[in-house]
Amino acid sequence: MATVIKWCRRSEMSDIFGPLDRFLRNLPQGGGDEIVLLKCHLLIEEVLTKIIENASKQPKYIAQADLRFAQKIILARSLSEPGNNVWIWGALKKINSARNALGHSLNRDDVNDKIEDFASFVEKEKHRPGAEMITGSFGRLHWAAFVVYTILSSQANYDPTEYQAPTLLSSLLVDGA
Repeated sequence: MATVIKWCRRSEMSDIFGPLDRFLRNLPQGGGDEIVLLKCHLLIEEVLTKIIENASKQPKYIAQADLRFAQKIILARSLSEPGNNVWIWGALKKINSARNALGHSLNRDDVNDKIEDFASFVEKEKHRPGAEMITGSFGRLHWAAFVVYTILSSQANYDPTEYQAPTLLSSLLVDGA
């Protein structure tokens, strides 16, 4: 990897490593699967928003629509070219189901089951990550979410280093400043 980095210009590095860098920079160092699920859900939602904005003639109005994640999945799918990764839409529904279980249920087993369902679904479609990929700080949930994130980023022709979707947190920080 050092050789690749040595011979790439900065703009080329962004194309190659941009999604990986943004994904890894925004994951927490600790906190367990719950915080990882929330962060991954937000990162993936950013890309869904970008897919929708790219297809829109007036993207400034997308934020005003106040679309939920499930609505963004349907809208992004309707605006996307059919391709080899049709399974991605099922994966998005599964990660959203896990996030909703976390947000609306105190039953930890239900959340864990839905996280497992999401990770297993992605592994079935793409392959199970090798043992060298899974560490104490990068688990199956990380891997599955990253696979979905990178495929969507590619589909959106998305350089995440140049994009910041408005989120509830960012609006609170701006309003509270």
